[in-house]
Amino acid sequence: MTTLWERCSRLSDGELIAALKSATAVERRALASLLVHLSEFETRELALHLAYPSLYIYCTQELRYSEDAAYKRIRAARVVRRFPAALELLEKGDIHLAGLVLLAPFLDEENHRGMLGRAIGKSKREIEVMAAEFEPRAPRPDSVRRFSTPAPQPPGPSPELRLSGFEARGGDPPSADWRKNGEDGADVRTSVAAVPSGTSAGGVPGTGQGAEASLGARISFDADDEFLARLERARQVVRHKHPQGRLRDVFSEALEALLDNKDMDRRTRRLAAKRERSALKKGGRLAPGPVQ
Repeated sequence: MTTLWERCSRLSDGELIAALKSATAVERRALASLLVHLSEFETRELALHLAYPSLYIYCTQELRYSEDAAYKRIRAARVVRRFPAALELLEKGDIHLAGLVLLAPFLDEENHRGMLGRAIGKSKREIEVMAAEFEPRAPRPDSVRRFSTPAPQPPGPSPELRLSGFEARGGDPPSADWRKNGEDGADVRTSVAAVPSGTSAGGVPGTGQGAEASLGARISFDADDEFLARLERARQVVRHKHPQGRLRDVFSEALEALLDNKDMDRRTRRLAAKRERSALKKGGRLAPGPVQ
């Protein structure tokens, strides 16, 4: 019996493109059908009749959806029941499920046509900005909160503080999305080790003998979309040196570059070291080498 993989592999490029578009359309129609059925199922309270405490539990346990997938479909089913225009947009692919869920808390009888119209063709991030118009938030002050981490124990590797990354916000439960919507853009949260893990109070890598707890800090500040764009570009630029693209590494590189260019004390010390090396070379007491 021919498998789906085998049938797909035999398609020409043109046939594959057409088949993919057709499958996408089928998926959208199936999603629209699912939401209608789910909405009617909730209206009849069939989950309770089947001894499930809620529709959410029914979706996760009986229909085997993940928690996030169940949440989004239930939220969307309620929206399309109130505003049938949203169902048509979903079925046509003019708006995606994630975007509809983000707008759900802010749609009402007066604004839903305008809001849904504005959301047509927009990305999730663009719809997050739309939703932010209804959730104004006063700017929060920058903060640096110090904390301590346990001293490293030999012979295992030194523990390392992990970045919290970007956090999602909106109608969705916590996800892997790295942006948190705010009044002006996104809220960037990162944890930075003020002293490298495994360093004792005296500044010498700990050996497990008399090593004290190292210090770290959690840095929080608000950032707009322009900053996020620069940050993402910086992550790409330093990937060759820091493949993981951790925010701590990106900020460390940026701060070093800033201090090299703007810190007069550092520039003075670098110039003095260069002159010293030059003098030692001329005196034959130092082999040529790179300037530190």
